[in-house]
Amino acid sequence: IINCPGLVELPCWPNVVDVFCDDCPDLVRLPCWPNVTIVDCRECPGLTTLPNWPSVKHVIFFNCPSLVELQNWPNVEEVDCTGCTRLTLLPNWQNVTSVNCQSCTGLVELPNWPCIEIITCQGCTGLVLLPDWPNVIFVDCSGCPNLVSLPNWPNIKQVWCENCSGLVTLPCWPNVIEVNCWKCPGLVSLPCWPNVTKVVICNCRGLLSLSNWQNVKEAYCKDCPRLLFIPNWSQHVKIECKNCPN
Repeated sequence: IINCPGLVELPCWPNVVDVFCDDCPDLVRLPCWPNVTIVDCRECPGLTTLPNWPSVKHVIFFNCPSLVELQNWPNVEEVDCTGCTRLTLLPNWQNVTSVNCQSCTGLVELPNWPCIEIITCQGCTGLVLLPDWPNVIFVDCSGCPNLVSLPNWPNIKQVWCENCSGLVTLPCWPNVIEVNCWKCPGLVSLPCWPNVTKVVICNCRGLLSLSNWQNVKEAYCKDCPRLLFIPNWSQHVKIECKNCPN
């Protein structure tokens, strides 16, 4: 259902399993479809609340700025609520593995989802801390200026933190493989991550040194004017340093 101005609500189709709505500015209600597994709604500014679909697994509500809450769907696995700026809390979904809440500026905290593996909370400017998710492997917390530190996630593999001006320290994640830090002026040093293979550091103007990562294969440093020390890695490491005058 695409570009249907004047459409206010949809029928309660008993057997529908997949619903896609895009640019329906007057849509204000969605039925509680009993068998729906995928709901994808984009640019639907009239939606404020949603039913508790019992079978839904994949939910996308992209740029639906009037949404004030999401339901605790019992079987949901993937949620994308990018640009839903009025959301202040998200439910504690027990089976969710992937959440994208990018630019949800009203969020002040996130639940400790037990099964979460992938989380993108880029541009969630109200967040002050993140939970200690036990199974998370990918986190992008770029554009979260009020984060001071990040948890020591035991299974994290890849981390992106760009424009996190409040960050002053990072944990020694035991299994992290790739770390990307851009414009984090509060960072002075980085931990000796035992399994990291790629590190990208850009415009971290307070950084003084890099650690002697034993398994690193690629290290990129740019615009770190206070950087004084680079370890003597093996000749097999690809190193690129730009605008690091010291």
